[in-house]
Amino acid sequence: MTVTTLSGYTFAEVREFVYEALGDESWRIRKEALNVLFSWSFTEQIIEDLVGLLRASDNAGQRNSASEALEKLGIQTLPVLCRHLSDNDPDVRKFIIDILGNIGSPDAVPLLIPALRDPDSNVATAAAENLGKIGDERAVEELVKVLDSSDIPLCYTVLEALGCIGRPVPLATITPLADEVLLKKPVIDCIGIVGDVEAIPLLMEGLREKARHVRAAAANAIIRIREDLPPGVAADRVDPYLREMGGTPFAAEFISSLSDTERFLSEPMVKILGLMGDPRAVPVLLEGCRNDHLRRSCLQAFRELGTPGVEALLASYQTANEEHRCYMAYVCGELGIRESVGTLRDAMRDPSHVLRRVAAVAAGKIAEPCLIDDLAALLDDEEIDVRHGAVDSLAALAPVDRESVAAIAGRLAAAEQPEKRRSSATVFAALQDGDRLARLIKDEDANVRKAAVFALAELKSPVSVNHLVLALVDEEPDVRMAAAGALGALGGESAEQALLVALKDQNSWVKCAALRSLGALRVAAAESAIVGLIEETDGLVLISALRTLLDINGERAHQLARNALAHPDKEVVKAAVEILSHTDDSWLDEFRDRLLFHEHWDIRSLFIKATPNT
Repeated sequence: MTVTTLSGYTFAEVREFVYEALGDESWRIRKEALNVLFSWSFTEQIIEDLVGLLRASDNAGQRNSASEALEKLGIQTLPVLCRHLSDNDPDVRKFIIDILGNIGSPDAVPLLIPALRDPDSNVATAAAENLGKIGDERAVEELVKVLDSSDIPLCYTVLEALGCIGRPVPLATITPLADEVLLKKPVIDCIGIVGDVEAIPLLMEGLREKARHVRAAAANAIIRIREDLPPGVAADRVDPYLREMGGTPFAAEFISSLSDTERFLSEPMVKILGLMGDPRAVPVLLEGCRNDHLRRSCLQAFRELGTPGVEALLASYQTANEEHRCYMAYVCGELGIRESVGTLRDAMRDPSHVLRRVAAVAAGKIAEPCLIDDLAALLDDEEIDVRHGAVDSLAALAPVDRESVAAIAGRLAAAEQPEKRRSSATVFAALQDGDRLARLIKDEDANVRKAAVFALAELKSPVSVNHLVLALVDEEPDVRMAAAGALGALGGESAEQALLVALKDQNSWVKCAALRSLGALRVAAAESAIVGLIEETDGLVLISALRTLLDINGERAHQLARNALAHPDKEVVKAAVEILSHTDDSWLDEFRDRLLFHEHWDIRSLFIKATPNT
């Protein structure tokens, strides 16, 4: 007899076989036995039997299977489990407590609370752990009552449980436990969750602990409490404690401990460094910038350091390694540090192209016109990423010194190199100089013309439309495609007429760009032309035409999408199904057989997803 055949008998006939299979050495058989067990209706006797299996001290698989079954049955097991909470076997009591915690019902809380005083420490600890898992506030008072530093494991678990529940607890009931070395961290962790601003002095002492994990816990707790407070209260009740640490020998030792290894640098630690306001933290914060997750917090910490931090940052530039110099330039740019002009000027002349690039970008962000000439010099840099950074920063400086930037843009536009003329389009766009961009649309280089098209689109000026219309007849398809896309963002009668003409372009990509723009503009007059494309074209253009028609006339699009379901191109069929999936269900029965048994699996899958209740 196999396990799978047992479900064909009554429970009474195969009871012993099922229980034996629950303890089989093969996990597959144990799993199948559980499935068979759940095929019958559960009685109180079966639940009693499962509790009895928890006594199988020589068969861990059987105990685990019984536990799994009882947990799956949920709250209906509570009456039986309650009777066995006073079982003579402490292992059984612990199993039952763990089962109640995993069921997670608040109804189990009154059953678990007495177990906190179980004579067996493991049972009491399990009760505390599972009360925390359930998270019911009724347990808080009783958990606090059993805090006793003579039982370290129990105290440790109770503190974690209080943290899980998260209800405020009087500090006087917790803080005495901090005198026990092994409990310092869980006490601090708990205070960070259940404590308030009154706990800050105690947590500040935690920052002075030699054990790094205790310091980290204190930092986490301080920041957690601080961020739960209104800004004004945090500034008055928390920040002064941290500011008092700045400049002290302890602050130096604290900062040094974080410099030893990057793994101890966390977001709360970074925030603590900023709030301390000690400029000696600059190297650690620069190191923190290497971590993508810490970078934003490091920038805020630099802000908190204020002028002393800026001075320390700039003073350390000459002795810093290349990577730190890059982060220094980055910080200067992000924080708009105007005092960094000299440093950025040096960085833009550095042998490292990475540093030159970062410095160029930073120069645009601090918006100091005295750096325009330095940026202009980088337009001839040997590295393209440096040149691009300089162009973007010159564009950013256009509002600051329009005359100087315009002169540089003019030189770029007259340069022999197409790349420089292309870069001039970026700068002219920042200068809002449509006339110069219009000239670039006639450039001999297609990439320059395309850049000018994109730049004119950025201006979002009605004056740009005429120039973009001219670009629709450019000899290069890429330029025409860019112009068709740009006109969709501008609109107007002349743009709409030009886009209708572009539907006859020989290049499919240009047609698709024109279709997208007509759809974005909701040009009703384009409907007949779009229908003509649907009837005459294939592939990509047909798909774009269907989607554009959906924006203009949904009913007509749905009608033509039905016709497209018989198209030989599977991508067309998929697009049609996607369009029809947003309509009513009237099309499903008509095309069920065709699509449900389509030769392409992805079309079958798409149709099934579009069908309700599947």
